[in-house]
Amino acid sequence: MVSAEVGEAPSVDVIDDLLALGPALRAAVAFGRASIELREIAPSWAEYAARIDSVAHVVAVRAELVDHVPTVLKVRALRAAGARPVVVADDPAPVHRARLIDTGAAAVLTRSDDLDDLLAVVAGGHADDAGRLAGPPGLRDVHLSDRQLQVACLFAGHGAPSSEWIARSLGVPVTSVRTNLQRARRALGAANRDELRARLIDDGWMAA
Repeated sequence: MVSAEVGEAPSVDVIDDLLALGPALRAAVAFGRASIELREIAPSWAEYAARIDSVAHVVAVRAELVDHVPTVLKVRALRAAGARPVVVADDPAPVHRARLIDTGAAAVLTRSDDLDDLLAVVAGGHADDAGRLAGPPGLRDVHLSDRQLQVACLFAGHGAPSSEWIARSLGVPVTSVRTNLQRARRALGAANRDELRARLIDDGWMAA
């Protein structure tokens, strides 16, 4: 786990395709509102993931990034790399927020939070409304591998993509896509695409 030494300003990376979080944090540092090291601002997950072996203490990632990687998988990867992931989302459902926290997010901030809430989490604390970060109990204990979750979320997402399209997008054999999709559907108890989407949303794996 990456950790700041006593008295050391925590380092922060930002992944945000809207390029809003980074400038806000940079201004906070410039005006003395925050004692942090703003290390990197990446406009996409793909760009950041290419060098994920060198992460900051805290990584703020926007949940609505447009790519092929579910937010839960981003949180998994950041935790595995040793960072404290902070997810910034518009208005996540309570169960999705709970799944992100259960996966390892240090906090899930929403449109009702402000820069001070983000800075509080970066400093190692929590936003004022701590209950909002925890989410409801009772998540189903369902294990999905990274690839199973990625394939399932793509298959159940908007546009109803085919297994062949998913295979081309991920650069993997179509047989791998079908196998992982079958295993994900079995784990979630979903017989078809509509049921798969419903299970993924109800269990908090993907946003509605």
